[in-house]
Amino acid sequence: MTSGKVFAAMDRLLDEARMGPVYMRQPRLADMVLEALEYNATRLGHYELHAFVIMPNHVHMLVIPAVPIPLLPNR
Repeated sequence: MTSGKVFAAMDRLLDEARMGPVYMRQPRLADMVLEALEYNATRLGHYELHAFVIMPNHVHMLVIPAVPIPLLPNR
């Protein structure tokens, strides 16, 4: 299975989660995540934020990095 297919399968599982932590259903926590996304984009300039959605148990972001992204060592 390709890494893209693995990502899509995991994302489907997260979207359909019926159990486990869903902290961002709490408006105050979802607001904290929103503030962090905006702060890192506008104040720190880490990325250009194009789109996002805050789900109950994860976040989707479409960004263009504005800082170097370290490469992971080969495994």
